[in-house]
Amino acid sequence: MIDLARHEGERVRLKDIARRQEINAKYCEKIVPKLQVAGLAKSIRGARGGYLLGRPAKEITIGEIVRCVDAPYRASEDVQDQPFEAAFGQALVAKWRVLDAVTLGEVAGRQREA
Repeated sequence: MIDLARHEGERVRLKDIARRQEINAKYCEKIVPKLQVAGLAKSIRGARGGYLLGRPAKEITIGEIVRCVDAPYRASEDVQDQPFEAAFGQALVAKWRVLDAVTLGEVAGRQREA
């Protein structure tokens, strides 16, 4: 998603993303459909096809992206008698608060500057 944000408005091929980010292209192929269903990415078919952001980078939060591609942790039903579960639940609330406050545009911009 950061790669798409860095090339916002341009069609980007998955093999190019995989090469630049040094990740497996098959891994990209597994993630992109999830991003498309969530409206975070869209595909353009054809010889000059590729992928684009589904919305402007400044409108996509990191929390949205993580929720889309990461399997959620499920706490057990009764957390009152389970101090670890209760503490972990509080940590998750804090995690989402932070991730939902940061946009893809901010992260992509920071990485450009570095």
